[in-house]
Amino acid sequence: ACGTAVYERAPIICGDIARDSRWEAYRESALAAGLHACWSMPLFGTHGDAIGAFALYLDRASLPSSDELQLFAQTARFASLVVERHRARERLERLVFYDGLTELPNRKLFEVRFAAAIARARAVGDGIAVGVLDIDRFKIINDTYGHLVGDEVLRVIAGRLSASLREGDCIARMAGDEFL
Repeated sequence: ACGTAVYERAPIICGDIARDSRWEAYRESALAAGLHACWSMPLFGTHGDAIGAFALYLDRASLPSSDELQLFAQTARFASLVVERHRARERLERLVFYDGLTELPNRKLFEVRFAAAIARARAVGDGIAVGVLDIDRFKIINDTYGHLVGDEVLRVIAGRLSASLREGDCIARMAGDEFL
């Protein structure tokens, strides 16, 4: 029902799962779980993109009254706002804590993780290690081949460094051609 609501960009109201042909493949499972009706509403973002679906399952066969349908639609709109707010927060956190070019943690996130690693190491009487990688004469790459090539070099290096990490390790792009 949720997938159909999103696909059709319209509410899908099934008042009786036992009789609705759209539920043929899932009827037995739904009825065994005590589900007898399903009302599904697609969720859309502010740009009209589908971002999910909101569904209400009932333990009895029932079609919604006009008041229930209105409340259901308002609840779905609220759910859309919640999903969009969550996604916006994730995008902002990504911008704050990750390097846009390499997608590695940036200096700010490294500092947070580094402080946590020091605290953990102190708590258990262990040590930590920090490695520094600074690409010598990187400016020559940019000046000779252009910034697009230089950016690709940084992405390749970031990918190779990331691939070599162990569980719990962290690699970060600190600035320019410097990694920790």
